[in-house]
Formats: sequence, C-alpha cells, structure tokens
Amino acid sequence: MTTYPQSTLQAPEVYTLTMNTLATLPLPLPGAMQSRAVLRGWVFAAASRLSVHQAGDQLARAPSGPTVLGNLSSQCSDLDTRAGHRNARLARLRPKGLRQRGRRVAVDVIALPYHETLDEVHQDEVCRSKAKGGTTHFCTYATAYAVVRGRRSTLARCRGRAKQSMDHGLRPVLARLVTLGIRLTLLLLDRGLYRVRVRQDLSTAAWPFILPAVKRGNQPPAPGGPPGT
Repeated sequence: MTTYPQSTLQAPEVYTLTMNTLATLPLPLPGAMQSRAVLRGWVFAAASRLSVHQAGDQLARAPSGPTVLGNLSSQCSDLDTRAGHRNARLARLRPKGLRQRGRRVAVDVIALPYHETLDEVHQDEVCRSKAKGGTTHFCTYATAYAVVRGRRSTLARCRGRAKQSMDHGLRPVLARLVTLGIRLTLLLLDRGLYRVRVRQDLSTAAWPFILPAVKRGNQPPAPGGPPGT
C-alpha cells in the first residue's frame, strides 16, 4: 500500500494561500479597495474558524462584521444560482484520472449553528434540529468527497432546506456524482443520514454503502431483543 506524505496547514498559512490564489482570479466584486477588504474579512474568518464579527476585531484594517455580512448578503441573494456555480467550479478542480477507476466516496452532513434573527425571506434556508451550540436552527450542507493520491478532493456540496428530510438532501449530491461520471464502489455515509428512506434509496440503486446505525428504542424488559434499533 502506497503511503503519501501528510501535512497540516495552520490558519495563517490557509489565509495567505487563499488570498494569494484569489488575487490571480478576476473576481466580479464592486469597488476594488472596499471589496478586497471585505474579502480579507471573509477569508480570515473562514481560515481561523471565527465569526465575521470576531474576525473584524482581530484582523488589522478589516471592515466591521455588519459591513462584511451586508456585502455578502447583497452579492449572494440567489443561493441556488451560487450553488450551481460552486459545483461547476468543483468539477473543474477535480483531480485528473478521477473517473478512470472506481472510487470510495464519503458523504458528510455539516450543520452550522445559526444564531441570527430568522427573517421571513430566509425561512427556507435554515433547518431546525435538536439543540446544539445554544440554538435549534442550523444551516445544513451535505458534502461529498474522495481521497485521490492521498489528498481529499471535494466533489459536490448541496445545501439542506427547511422541513426537508435527509433523503431529499442526499439525492442532489448523489445526482451530482452521477453527472460527474464517477463510478462508486462504496459510499461512506455520515450517521446523520441514518434514515429508513436513505437506506431504501441506496438499496434500490444497488449502491454499496456503509452507514453507522443510530441506537433507538428502550432496553427490552425481557429477553428477546430490543424493540428499537
């Protein structure tokens, strides 16, 4: 088995690498100086895993959190179109030879806590779930990736919708993998996708998968097995 060298980038390195890369791209942002400052705030927050408000306090000559969020909101109002552009860029960045052999693909569910006031116009974008991180509202995403030559390559990402079950959230991701022409040998699924409908859909499609089971039900009062999972 081939062993590939491993390295971990620290937050400052991620920030510098991202900014240097973005500097070479023709970004359609209005107002060069202001937009570049806003972009620095976005990237610093993402690389440091901070809120944009915390990033504004820590990054020198950075705009305030409300300025960054307001700029982001004005440019990303059409989230469906943005999602299509993002997946198209991921397709262009996929490693060469990805489709030459079967691949094991992992699908992860990410739930980011949402602490802001939920406006009516955004009701469809935020999902409700069990309390975690001080809130019951989350921005939810399903992300698919494969490890190619020792490196993780993100293949697709789709966002969840309010009042949408997990099987509906998974289907766009799987459809995207089919569009990319990837031959799946095994799906490795997040335990957050443990649903009857998900298992039925994957079994019907004859896709092999591994899905951690979630223990449900009470302990049996008598021998014979638990009544739940």
